[in-house]
Amino acid sequence: MDAKAFHCATGKPLSGNLAVGKIRWLARHEPGIFAQTYKFLDVAGFLVHKLTGAYRTGWGCADPLGLFDLLENAWSRPVLDSLGVRVDQMPDLCPTGAVIGEVTLPAAQACGLRPCIPVVAGIGDGQSGGLGAGITGAGTAYLNLGTAVVSGAHAKAYVADLAFRTMTGGVPGTYSLETVLLGGTYTVDWFLDRILGCADEDERAAALSRYDASLDTISVGAEGLMLVPYFNSTMNPYWDAGASGITVGWRGIHTLEHLYRAILEGIAFEQRLHTEGVEAALGKPVDAYIAIGGGAKSSRWCQIIADVTGRHVRRAVAPEAAALGAGILAAYGAGLYSAVQDAAAAMTRLGPRAFGPTRCRHEQYDRLYTEVYRGLFPALQERLGRLTALTADRTTDRFAVG
Repeated sequence: MDAKAFHCATGKPLSGNLAVGKIRWLARHEPGIFAQTYKFLDVAGFLVHKLTGAYRTGWGCADPLGLFDLLENAWSRPVLDSLGVRVDQMPDLCPTGAVIGEVTLPAAQACGLRPCIPVVAGIGDGQSGGLGAGITGAGTAYLNLGTAVVSGAHAKAYVADLAFRTMTGGVPGTYSLETVLLGGTYTVDWFLDRILGCADEDERAAALSRYDASLDTISVGAEGLMLVPYFNSTMNPYWDAGASGITVGWRGIHTLEHLYRAILEGIAFEQRLHTEGVEAALGKPVDAYIAIGGGAKSSRWCQIIADVTGRHVRRAVAPEAAALGAGILAAYGAGLYSAVQDAAAAMTRLGPRAFGPTRCRHEQYDRLYTEVYRGLFPALQERLGRLTALTADRTTDRFAVG
């Protein structure tokens, strides 16, 4: 099975975060363990087995493995065959939101639960966060400003594209077109830890508050400093595990406050790139984001995102949108609502403040994005790849004994 066929079947380009490579590694390096394996379980499937005694998992939990055929809602036989894994070695599959089993007496005693509580098939944390943000229709995407910045837009029809990962949607029978920036607040943490040297949580919180306030004093574009936030490689749209971050435009006038603003602007530029890829595949606009995650607490950053992307930003009220999304599916599975959409409408709320793009700032950002940012990584990608290749095997030099 070639990479293109794999992508078409699973909705995901081949990458290191899928189970495919891990299973192949196990077969090659631990053939004895591979041969004795009775079941290959995702995390949810393992927990379901411990709670109910059954080997079952939900479509939305099986999907992120890269072993699941999204069109057939079944394990992909060609993918499993290529790995030497039988279908009967995989857990049985259940639709999202379906009751998958009941808590057994031993599990209830171990967990302090009542026996016979229904266990409902869930979804991945990103899709669950989208459900907890109330994303059940077109036109609005969730935006999780966490360690990785993850966004997802609702789609009724299946579509696969390098601009995103296609995932099972929170509403059964739908899909979530998910974009991921691994260097999200990971890059902010790098700034706090490596550049500022913050030693503890109190120091980090104080520094974050101080630099967030400094955004009011630094102009749009950080006075010519621009950052591409591939500090933890990149997935969509380039799928380049060897990618690295870029900071350009340094001058003597620049301070750490400029660098901080460039980080937040760079993440916003990248999100615009991701969303434009989703829109092109959908043939429909994404007009607004519902922001969740720790980064959403910053009103200034929400405004930067609105100004850079030209889209409105609202914040979900729930502090843990992914947990709320799981609760929405549980309420639907338990029969409290006749549809997931009804449960989401009843259980989610948005904050009162809306961040809209400011015309003059958006025009400035639009030129920076179209004339500089969008082409920056493609222009340097080959050289960055060479840099990674030339230095990757020398990380142990510092430990050499003279």
